[in-house]
Amino acid sequence: MTTANRAFFGALLGALIALFMHPLSRPWLQYSFFRFAPSHCATSSPHLAKTLQSLDQPINDENLSLYLQVAAEKILKRQKIEERDKLLLAELCRNAAEKDPLNAFWRQSEAVFQNELGNKIAAKTAWSRASKRPNWNDFQNQLTQNFLKDFIIESGAEMSWHSAVAIQLRTSAIPQVTSKLGKSILSEDQSLLNRGETFMNAMLIRDQAKSKAGAYFGYQLAELAATGPFNTQGSKRERTFLREEFPTELHKVKQSLLADHVARGLRENDAFQALVFSADTNKTLTRLSGQSILLASLPGALLFGALISGILLLATYLIPIHKLGDPLRPIYPTLTAFIVGLTTYVLTKQVSISLWALLIIALFSIHPPINLISPALKIPRLSLIFGSFTAVCFVSIVVAGAIVSATPFTTLSSSLPDGWWNEPTIFLSQGLLLVSGAFILFCQVSAYRLRRPAGRFCIVVARNALTQACFSCIFCSIVSTPAAIYWDHKINIELKKIALNETAYYLNQ
Repeated sequence: MTTANRAFFGALLGALIALFMHPLSRPWLQYSFFRFAPSHCATSSPHLAKTLQSLDQPINDENLSLYLQVAAEKILKRQKIEERDKLLLAELCRNAAEKDPLNAFWRQSEAVFQNELGNKIAAKTAWSRASKRPNWNDFQNQLTQNFLKDFIIESGAEMSWHSAVAIQLRTSAIPQVTSKLGKSILSEDQSLLNRGETFMNAMLIRDQAKSKAGAYFGYQLAELAATGPFNTQGSKRERTFLREEFPTELHKVKQSLLADHVARGLRENDAFQALVFSADTNKTLTRLSGQSILLASLPGALLFGALISGILLLATYLIPIHKLGDPLRPIYPTLTAFIVGLTTYVLTKQVSISLWALLIIALFSIHPPINLISPALKIPRLSLIFGSFTAVCFVSIVVAGAIVSATPFTTLSSSLPDGWWNEPTIFLSQGLLLVSGAFILFCQVSAYRLRRPAGRFCIVVARNALTQACFSCIFCSIVSTPAAIYWDHKINIELKKIALNETAYYLNQ
């Protein structure tokens, strides 16, 4: 190793140690390098209904909101809720409404559980009172912020993929069961006043649910209240006419204030449909989530690639290269090829992969005559270039495997589109075998043409390629860490806005 190489290696090692020791950069080197376990916050957080392991006593509004969310999830899944629990929740919602009289969420939730108890009159009364409240707050924003704080403690830094997880875990169960209740009330009472009250309740959910899924249930209920429930579907023209005439009909019965609110709400519904419920919003969230996964995992994955390259490089130096000058007896590579091919088939059940592994190793049994083998071993430049190229491909596959196995990806994989990452084992094993086989095959052909020992030729080329791959991965990891921190902060701003108020984010785009 030359002086320049030693200086370069020392600089890389010093930079790497500094990044690991600094509290700001260390979290970006952990995922895909040594942290692959599922996130405890994403699976067992006490702040979200979808991750809640047990319920504490509802000592405040946030705890009571969790109770209601869990109960709403059970209603949607048609799981049994004891009558005493329904009665308790209805009473707790009534008490909360008295302490927080401006929040329609409590009255709507009371109406849901009164209806579950079969108390239709009490449910209708609570529904009517909720329509006259100005606010709607299910406390999920406060719970989400607590969830993100715990995530920061777990990871050691604030990362954008935390907000992506919060978006994925946000529940819309209460807007959904409330919407179902509104449809039930509309089917039983089709009067103008009831349609107006249902429309106002729907507007509260649509505007203040803070999630696109929750807003959608409010939007849908508002449209149903505006057109009037049909036992059979009317034509699009009929429904449009009824929708436009709804405010006018309210004016006729001296409900001018309600009519003005309804007219404004109908205009806003058109904007919601165009801006919030379009397919482009899903693409935006998917793109941001994918970027957050990559930024959180890439520096550590590159280090993992360097580690694997270093281990393989060390393995090549443990092979006694001086004993590889003479060609192998055909029985050894043939038997090895059979064992490797059979083992590969048992593990992967892939015939093509197994035959490829068998063929590549079996080719070592073919060698030029002894008298054609030159004792000198000089590696052509083309062979070194091809070796470096295959090493880059090999390490790229290893890095990709580390990313899809790390905590950010496994936590958010259900929100991503289908691809090879759904079954990474098959794709990665095929890729690694293809690249490794191509390298060995090229070295065998080159060694035969140059009259060199194939085994020694492969080892020397592999040492050169793996050395370059190892140092390149370390260098790229060091360079990518500050870049990942910078871009992750920018993406986190966007994802946090979506996590805390998804509908407002898309409306303001």
